[in-house]
Amino acid sequence: MIEALLGRSIASIAARLPDHSCRPLRAAPYPVVVPSPGERCDGRLYDGITARDWLLLDRFEGELYAYVNQ
Repeated sequence: MIEALLGRSIASIAARLPDHSCRPLRAAPYPVVVPSPGERCDGRLYDGITARDWLLLDRFEGELYAYVNQ
């Protein structure tokens, strides 16, 4: 899906976030990640995201989405 949004292929590797789970959202086509001790959320880690890519991703995800750098 990310390739369709960005209009190009992008390098990625499988990733796992321990003690979190991925839950569907009724109002969006993407999941939410929430703390969940003992669970795990599987996904992808992308490399080479540009400033333009972030703008496209932010526009797609809308106001429901926020990323937190910890």
